[in-house]
Amino acid sequence: MRRFNVIVGLLLLINFGYSQSFPVSTLDSLNKENLNWYNLDQVEDGIEGVSVNKTYNLLIKDKKPAKKITIAVIDSGFDYTHPDLKERVWINIDEIPDNGIDDDHNGYIDDIHGWNFIGSQNGEAVMYETYEEIRLFRKYHPLFKDVADKKEVPSDLKKKYEVYLKCKEFYFRERTEHHKMRKNLQKFGKNYLASLKILVKHYGTEKLDKVLTSKDDTDDEIVQNAKKFILRCYQNGMTWKKFKQAKNLNDIELDKHLNIHFNPRKIIADNPYDLTDINYGNNDVMDLSFHGTFVSAIICANRMNDVGIDGINDKVDIMALRAISKGDEYDKDVALAIRYAVDNGAQIINMSFGKRFSPEKEFVDAALKYAQKKNVLVVQGAGNESADLSKVTFYPTDRLNNGETLNNYIKVGATSRTANLNFCGSFTNYCNKHVDILAPGVDIISLYPKSRYYQGNGTSFSSPVVSGVAALVWSYYPKLKASELKNILLKSSTDYSKLKVLKPSKKRGKNEKPKQVKFKTLSKTGGVVNAFNAFSMAAELYEKKGYVDPLHTTEISE
Repeated sequence: MRRFNVIVGLLLLINFGYSQSFPVSTLDSLNKENLNWYNLDQVEDGIEGVSVNKTYNLLIKDKKPAKKITIAVIDSGFDYTHPDLKERVWINIDEIPDNGIDDDHNGYIDDIHGWNFIGSQNGEAVMYETYEEIRLFRKYHPLFKDVADKKEVPSDLKKKYEVYLKCKEFYFRERTEHHKMRKNLQKFGKNYLASLKILVKHYGTEKLDKVLTSKDDTDDEIVQNAKKFILRCYQNGMTWKKFKQAKNLNDIELDKHLNIHFNPRKIIADNPYDLTDINYGNNDVMDLSFHGTFVSAIICANRMNDVGIDGINDKVDIMALRAISKGDEYDKDVALAIRYAVDNGAQIINMSFGKRFSPEKEFVDAALKYAQKKNVLVVQGAGNESADLSKVTFYPTDRLNNGETLNNYIKVGATSRTANLNFCGSFTNYCNKHVDILAPGVDIISLYPKSRYYQGNGTSFSSPVVSGVAALVWSYYPKLKASELKNILLKSSTDYSKLKVLKPSKKRGKNEKPKQVKFKTLSKTGGVVNAFNAFSMAAELYEKKGYVDPLHTTEISE
């Protein structure tokens, strides 16, 4: 679960710019117009959602699903105690809780709701991780540090050397940028406190709201400058709390994600490069941060309790697989989580994470191939680097090392609620060869652990929209194969191919002149997933195959 564009985000925060997420809060403090917009319909509501409410109202209102779908969410965990989620957690009925025995003989003891692949056997868990570039630089530096010319590198090591150079460049560039940011933050904090001290001393009060908006009443240049500085901060929403948040984020980058000496994996006591070393982890699947809960709620938050948000399909079970910390995931953990999901009955796997390098890609490839063989659909967010995926690779991917392309894999970009120039998220990765489809991922409100809420942007949130729609269709049309369901979701998408949009860019809204492109250039389909259309196409395929359409029979049981 990588925090992309941290430098940009911090600069925006310090320079009083736009922030891509909102504080943890109650619903009352968030923009209610954004609540559940992904469920709405283009025609009926004038919002570019995915027509979930229309599907319920017109197609399945009084119908029972033919099958309950289990969705494995490989993420940071899942707060299954949240009022909106507590009835949606998967339960391993073959395991007796807390008896210290692997009752179902699946290799995992007391795995009642899933498994924690970033935990130790004594109950600890990894909260922060380094980026994969840092791990690779650390691994290859002893081997290549004295190389003066690439011609000196043996032919069998050239690929590793190329990776080393890229990771080395990343390491020194990012460290330099963040050290510079640390100095700027320290300077800003010092100036902020000094200015406050001057104003409090001069005006004799710590309540400065009225003072800052009143007409200047002093000729003291020092006081005037302090007042101008603090006023500018207040007017642009820069509070001391936000400053501390920015400082904390930068410290995490330097001290953890970009720290070549940071090795939190040691608490797990496994070999992360040995797929056979599986005697690690624990059954604590509660969310470490918020990400897994946020993602899961988009899929399945209770639609009937008139509380909070409405998930897309609240008749699914979430299998919680903790494999993602704050930083970059290990390929081994992802591969084992995929295999666990397949072996324990998940029909859909949601993966709202990714990274630029995958040193043990063969681990993940084999697991994804296994998922395809077992008819499991895999859905992944395209990533948040504003990158063209024909030029860079965002792992995992549907392209295996042997050249095969998986037929059960969907990669998802992000859209906003209005079909205008800003329809496509500025952050989303894109490509008409390697991104399949887009889905709502801008200004998404979802759940935060402990009954709180959060609003954010990211393809991490587009992916569960597609997973939720896939589960909704599959629960009524369970005879579909994963590859058939994928094709239905892609072919039935709402067509925006001719719409002109601003090309995703990290610099959008700053000095860069926006480049307009046709929406069709950003994905294979040029479309946004649409639940109502997908149901219609699924019914057509059922009819073609001679199956009974579940929506036109009374012989369905839950």
